[in-house]
Amino acid sequence: MKIRRLGHSLIGLLVLLIVLAVLAYINTQRVLQSQGIDDIDWQGLQVSLQGVHVGQLSLRQHGSEGAALQLELGEVDLLWRQFSTLPPFWQHVRIGQATVDWQPGTAQETTQASAESVLNQLSEIAGMLPLTGQIDNLRATLPCTSGRCTLLGSATLNKLASSPAKLQVQLDLREQQQRIALSSELEISPQTLQLQLGVLVDDQPQLGLHFTADNAADGLALSGNLAAPDLNQATTLQRWLSHWVLPANTALPQAPGAASLAANWDLHAPSLDQLISATGTVDVQANLPEPWPVPGIGQLQGKLALAADSNEQGWLIKRLEADLGLEYLSADLLAKLPAELKVEALQLRVQPTTAAAHLAPTLADRSLPLTLDLVSKGASNISLQGNLTLANSLPWALQLTDATLTADTPRLKYTGYKLSTPKAQLQLDAYADAEAIELSIKKNSTLRLSQLSGAGVKLSNLEASTSGLEFSASTPSIADSWQMDGALKLSSKRLQHEQLHSMGWDWQGSIKGSGHAGDTPLQLNLNGKFSADSGLQLPAKISYASNGLTIEAELAELFLRAGNPLAKTLKSWPALLDLNQGRFKADATLKLPAGNGKLKLDANITGKGVGGIYDRTEISGIDGNVRLQLDGQNLRADIKTLKIEEANPGIPVGPIQLRGSYNTKLNTLDAGLLKLNLAQAGLLGGNVNMAAGQWDMSQNQWRFPVNVTGLQLQTLFALYPAEGLSGSGLIDGYLPMIATRQGVHIDKGEIHARAPGGRLRFDNDKIKALGQSNPAMQLVAQSLEDFHYTTLNSDVGYSEQGKLQLGLRLEGQNPAIENGRPIHFNINLEENIPTLLASLQLSDKVSEIIQRRVQKFILERNNKSTSPKTP
Repeated sequence: MKIRRLGHSLIGLLVLLIVLAVLAYINTQRVLQSQGIDDIDWQGLQVSLQGVHVGQLSLRQHGSEGAALQLELGEVDLLWRQFSTLPPFWQHVRIGQATVDWQPGTAQETTQASAESVLNQLSEIAGMLPLTGQIDNLRATLPCTSGRCTLLGSATLNKLASSPAKLQVQLDLREQQQRIALSSELEISPQTLQLQLGVLVDDQPQLGLHFTADNAADGLALSGNLAAPDLNQATTLQRWLSHWVLPANTALPQAPGAASLAANWDLHAPSLDQLISATGTVDVQANLPEPWPVPGIGQLQGKLALAADSNEQGWLIKRLEADLGLEYLSADLLAKLPAELKVEALQLRVQPTTAAAHLAPTLADRSLPLTLDLVSKGASNISLQGNLTLANSLPWALQLTDATLTADTPRLKYTGYKLSTPKAQLQLDAYADAEAIELSIKKNSTLRLSQLSGAGVKLSNLEASTSGLEFSASTPSIADSWQMDGALKLSSKRLQHEQLHSMGWDWQGSIKGSGHAGDTPLQLNLNGKFSADSGLQLPAKISYASNGLTIEAELAELFLRAGNPLAKTLKSWPALLDLNQGRFKADATLKLPAGNGKLKLDANITGKGVGGIYDRTEISGIDGNVRLQLDGQNLRADIKTLKIEEANPGIPVGPIQLRGSYNTKLNTLDAGLLKLNLAQAGLLGGNVNMAAGQWDMSQNQWRFPVNVTGLQLQTLFALYPAEGLSGSGLIDGYLPMIATRQGVHIDKGEIHARAPGGRLRFDNDKIKALGQSNPAMQLVAQSLEDFHYTTLNSDVGYSEQGKLQLGLRLEGQNPAIENGRPIHFNINLEENIPTLLASLQLSDKVSEIIQRRVQKFILERNNKSTSPKTP
């Protein structure tokens, strides 16, 4: 009887196993098909009363767009305990070895998953997990930032509840010679996800995370906290995470050996794809006693406590304390800065304080007062200290008061200009909100440069200061729209330019500036007055744009009796020209293009009653207008009108009138093109004039055809230092003057007396004494005592050494000799004109300057005449 019962039991058990196997096979096939598994194989299958044992199990899944999964399992135990007829069939699974190789597909998701669908998927996956699971030896090859990385370790799973699913997951991972343990507890439902996570390294707790996500009708609620009170294994965590988070070949400085972090958050997001627009509160505290590498920023060290709120309009700080140092700044942060302005380190200190005085109305009832201290180190050193006030409710705003900004750098380049050791010290106030930025630079603010050079100008010891400067801009496009207005003073101990004597210059006046998007993004206008050490004062307007600098200056009427500052300012001022009478005024426009552009100058000079000395010539009564134009190296001077009442090199000449132009280059001033439209002068009661023409001054010689009309002998003899000589008559003539680099000479010139002639008288005791011993000379002397000439002709020669040669022919009579019979004379005369003029000047009342120059001339001439001649 007992045997029969045992047989029935065994038969029943066998039938049950067959039924369960059939049901398992049918359900397994259904599951595999639903999951797209197209290849599964096993070996070493054993069935016992405890469960099913599989020696090896392999599974391959091939998805679309190249997706693939390969799973190799060894020593798999599927226990009968709590066996289910629905997946998962076996509620307790133990795996000895698991090798996973997963390659995701290349297809791109075209739709965004909702929080509800994600939670539903997670719930379904959790529902398919067994009650317990264990993997003794896990090897997973997964995608990472460098391509493919391998994860080594073990894992355990405990399902504490099924609805909602509550899981405990333990991962023990090996990173080189250290062990990273991830211990988590998850609660998953279609509406909620809760995560408790602990991380240990070699059994040392590193951080704990509590995270909750609730799906509601109005969006996704996210809350939680992070705590890492003793993060002393950051190097290991950094090394492990770098495989999965950082881009390939990204090298970070080694993480510190100590740190503590704490954070709390309570946020609400409209959806998963709008997490960046989440609103709520965040509270973060960090203590980094050693430098901590922050990807994309640099190495951070110090303490930070920050609490912030956010709504649809943005984030707003509610609490802030910081003492942070930042080193090894990311190249991406510094990429847009000039090399000279890049810093190596920043130190920031922010502390709570009492409310600052004179708060803006928008901050009066909602202020978070702080003290700010920011210092940088590196090629450029910048520091900013002051009182910082933040709005503690929206809309956001901030105000900086009683602030001091200092900055210096060894050198700086800007659009073709070089700035050496610029140093700034600014006293300022500032305000900013969502609509505008306002900056006020206050009194005692200065900017200093040891040197500024560019466009042919060099300024040494340049200083800029202000008594008040206001800056405003619209946000966020500050670079596209800004304005500046205020008072400014500029001074340079030494300004150097090829056309100016080196000396100190000052400028003082108002400044206005603006920046706009478009063709002229930058515009600065200064309106004030230049003052030079020479005494020159020049009201000017300065305009600076991205294409260069423009200066418009107008010289008020200058009275030369008080001095001539132009001669001390302009290098091109003739060294032998001294003006000390009259007045003149001028206006000029100077353009200095950016980079290597050509300097341009357009100037007008007007004189009235100007007088002075040029070399050994005294000049008076100059009235005229001259225009100067400079274009790079090209210089043009236009004499519109020029009248000189008198020029006296020993013999008075005047009035003189000139009209013409001169074109040349700065580096060859004496090799230009001279054009004269009018050139005439009064001389000895007559006129000297030259026909209009033009001359190339780069040639070796130039011909100037000079016509003489109406010279009065009476005036000439009154000036000529010959005792007893007088006469009358008018002289005309033609003098072909030839000029060279060595001087001026006349070849084959001629003069003649105008009909009907005139009278000559030469009553000289020396000539009479000579006639008493020489009968021929007696006739000459008697004839010239009262000689009535009808013909006076002479050829004229003048050498470059200043010798005048006259071949004189006289025809006429003396009524007292032989009833006025005709008498002809041929007389050769020679005179050194420079010596004659010098003697005339010394015999007259001339200025001390002319006397010194004449004496110098005579001394040099005598030294030259007595020096030994080279054989």
